Amino acid sequence: MYHSQFHGQAPSGLQAFSTLAWGSHVGQVYRSAEDLCEVLVPYFRAGLENNERCLWVTDAPLEADAARAALRQVVTDLDEREARGEIVIQDGSAFYDREKSLEAAALVDGLLQMEKDALAAGYKGVRTNGNCGWVAEAHWDDFCDYETRVHEAIHDRKLICMCSFSHDGFSRGRLSDIVERHDLVLHAKKPLRESLNAPAGANGSARGGEGSAVPNASPAVDDVIATELLSSRPSRPANYKAENEALASLIKAINEAPDTILQLLANTALSLCDAGSAGISIAETGAGQDIFRWRATAGRYHKYLHATMPRHFSPCGEVLNRDEAILMRGMVNYYGYVAPLDPPPHEVLLVPFYDAGQAVGTVWVVAHDDNRQFDAEDLRIVTSLTNFASVTMQAFARTRELERANAAASAAGEMREEFIAVLGHDLRNPLGAIVNGAKMLERGAPPERIAPLGQIIGRSAYRIGELVDNLLDFARGRLGGGIGIEVQDHETLGPVLDHVVEELQGAYPTRIVESRYAFGAPVSVDANRIAQMVSNLVGNALTHGNPDTPVTLSAHSTDEALIISVGNRGKPIPPAVMERLFRPFERGGPDANREGLGLGLYICSEIAKAHGGELTVASTDDKTVFQFTMRRSSDA
Repeated sequence: MYHSQFHGQAPSGLQAFSTLAWGSHVGQVYRSAEDLCEVLVPYFRAGLENNERCLWVTDAPLEADAARAALRQVVTDLDEREARGEIVIQDGSAFYDREKSLEAAALVDGLLQMEKDALAAGYKGVRTNGNCGWVAEAHWDDFCDYETRVHEAIHDRKLICMCSFSHDGFSRGRLSDIVERHDLVLHAKKPLRESLNAPAGANGSARGGEGSAVPNASPAVDDVIATELLSSRPSRPANYKAENEALASLIKAINEAPDTILQLLANTALSLCDAGSAGISIAETGAGQDIFRWRATAGRYHKYLHATMPRHFSPCGEVLNRDEAILMRGMVNYYGYVAPLDPPPHEVLLVPFYDAGQAVGTVWVVAHDDNRQFDAEDLRIVTSLTNFASVTMQAFARTRELERANAAASAAGEMREEFIAVLGHDLRNPLGAIVNGAKMLERGAPPERIAPLGQIIGRSAYRIGELVDNLLDFARGRLGGGIGIEVQDHETLGPVLDHVVEELQGAYPTRIVESRYAFGAPVSVDANRIAQMVSNLVGNALTHGNPDTPVTLSAHSTDEALIISVGNRGKPIPPAVMERLFRPFERGGPDANREGLGLGLYICSEIAKAHGGELTVASTDDKTVFQFTMRRSSDA
């Protein structure tokens, strides 16, 4: 399965996905010369246009002269480029000695030397293709050793290597070998494994005359998406008793064995949806590699635990791109690399999985034949399980993070007792709300109470997250000499501020925040830190302000300054509190007994300072207003 590591992207030239990562090792399964032309002509055109040195090693049914003629149709100066050494096109008989075993180490060394020479000559990297249809059964094991070496060697290299394999005479073993040794495998327009219910027209083709390189008609992703069927099919009756028991089990697992929660969630989805398989895919990025890893699997696909798929060309990627649940049927027709899955997926329901409001993966259930068809009730169940687990996991994860931060802070000695006292007080209520909600679910809450309980748990999780974020920033500021920022230019901060307001109104659904923006000039700020500052200020206003009046948020930029103001009506802040308002462990309102670590306004002030600005406050009987002002330097 997919597991490449690489840095940066290059244009692919392919319709299915616009870019390929450097270090990619791609397989292609073809049935004809037209299949080869359809993929390789735009693939090499994109490489040449991107200033890459290219190597095309050909074989029947598309040998060097025919390949050169096909590429010349779209790269009109191909002959000049060949003469300059930008691309080499040659038959495999001149590249491989087919009578001897492959010298894998020497071939890989030659590939790496080609990359070194290309970079020294000013190219961005190297792009290759080799037609491997000539490899006989007697040489297959040696060839697999060579492919494994290539796969491992090109990680973190400015190399993109594609290997083409003839579909004729393909055995299941060979297909598995190919999939295992490549990051992804492109398939011919007739799928490697026929879907049990392929969408109409998915395998259609539009070929030109004999010898033509006109591409076949490709299936589009919309051809395998059938989400509308969920609402048109008859829905089975809800089983709230089983669902309540499942939610109670999830709460218990999160509290007692949090490492098991993803697997329990997959098992629960499998059971409640009567699916053939179920699982959870989480997005990962490391060393430039964007993938989904199957962090939990259940049912027939339990054996594929920790398998991976590409982030940018996968069913899970499509769900995250659309940020909505999707039902897919016959996905093998579009995502050919899933063909080796055993048994094949017939119908798959995928629901986004969120962490702190960000979609980070999917929860999915699979039907392996038409005897099981998912409906709107299955969508409701999986969505309910996903949202509930996400919110509750965040609450307990933040609590553990807070405990770790408190342990680190205790080393400072003089702050130890104060941290413990404040944390013990401020965590009690939100954690109590989560535990009480879990007990009510365990006793069997009626259906009409499930949504309100979820809202209570969500607000409590948000409160714990706010406490943790403030404490961690305080620790970074004190230990690292201030809060770090990463400044970028922004035409407007409107969308950033709107997102902050949307999040807070999710936690305070009955309150109103009135926003007014006027960005007359671009601003250079760390947008994430500005969002954090505004979130603290608006949250503070919602907490301490008059609940019957709106909170106001205004922001405007000119050639002289950026000004952001947050105001609320209510009791004024006492003068004695105003004097120490931006110190750590001071509450930001007139009621000193309110909850809070007393770090929010201190962190807001530190963010303002990091931007070269200042945070001020004015509080009267009429209104309290916090204002951030960042003046532009004279040479800006």
